[in-house]
Amino acid sequence: MDQFFRYLDGRASGVDAVLIRGLLRGGAYLYGMAIAIRNLAYDRGWKKACTSEIPVVSVGNITTGGTGKTPFVALVVSELQRAGVTPGIVSRGYGADSSGVNDEKRVLDRLCPGVPHRQNAHRAASIVQLIEESGVNSIVMDDGFQHRAMARDLDIVLVDACNPFGYGYLLPRGLLREPIHSLRRASLILLTRCSLVSEKELDETERVIRNELKEESIPILRTMFEPTDLISLKSERKSVQELSEQSCWLMCGIGNPDAFQSTCQAAGLKIVGQSVFPDHHHYRRADIERVLEQARNQGAENIITTLKDLVKLPVNEDPVWALNIQPKFSCSTDETTFRAALERTIAASSNGKFAKTDCPKVAGTQ
Repeated sequence: MDQFFRYLDGRASGVDAVLIRGLLRGGAYLYGMAIAIRNLAYDRGWKKACTSEIPVVSVGNITTGGTGKTPFVALVVSELQRAGVTPGIVSRGYGADSSGVNDEKRVLDRLCPGVPHRQNAHRAASIVQLIEESGVNSIVMDDGFQHRAMARDLDIVLVDACNPFGYGYLLPRGLLREPIHSLRRASLILLTRCSLVSEKELDETERVIRNELKEESIPILRTMFEPTDLISLKSERKSVQELSEQSCWLMCGIGNPDAFQSTCQAAGLKIVGQSVFPDHHHYRRADIERVLEQARNQGAENIITTLKDLVKLPVNEDPVWALNIQPKFSCSTDETTFRAALERTIAASSNGKFAKTDCPKVAGTQ
């Protein structure tokens, strides 16, 4: 996996690297054509999006990999509950295991206890089911920016400040799922992990985004992830300070392992090495045993992972802890702007009336 990123970011050199990047660039051209045609179909009204009479808030991004969607979905759910509405969550369920559940749902079930969550590639069908079975009066759509088949009332798009534009290319040459100018569809743009980059880099990222936007009124807000504590599979908790003097080995299977390492370093953890697995990796006992052996060989006393990884572990090992993080806005003004956008979305709905979407229910909704 690291070798692949070496091709993307230019670290790999030589004739083979040039040829591979050329092939990837050709794939990106074809992918870009497909995305452009699809977006044009929705923009011109040739394809119609399903609509709902209860508010739909989407949380998404324009790059593959981890931008921090799951903690922000939990934050939106919390803010909607604080405003007095009853939210439900819908997601595609990408990377689900044999039980039909993926890591994001397991994490959100922990972060948002009691909040109904349906996974289905047909998000409209999930919304219908949530309304009929759970009586929700608002929807949070996880990873919804590219899912244009479902209309939304508020489009929150996350941009990772550590790698905002996915090496500057569309998939597969880079990590962009859409061109940067697609951010014009956003209601709010949230820069994440702002504490891990310099002010100069943040200003440059904002400048690039502003140059692509037609709407100057689209807010660009700065956020960061603040470590709170550590949690085990047994739901035991420790403060970060309790482990700060002990050597730690990192383990993760997420889209942005470098950002996870930076977050752990910023939290003051003493890191002696790490094991990186592919995104959405389904862990086996042999994986954990291998990591434990690597950690012991380097004198590590604890294994630190993410909550998304912890919920997928097949065994409960005492030295494995997940670093809990929570989103935080860089200033009170940005937080106020975020909350005001949610409140306007709720206020603009049909007075909380329940209603089916205008799309038929699709069989197989989970």
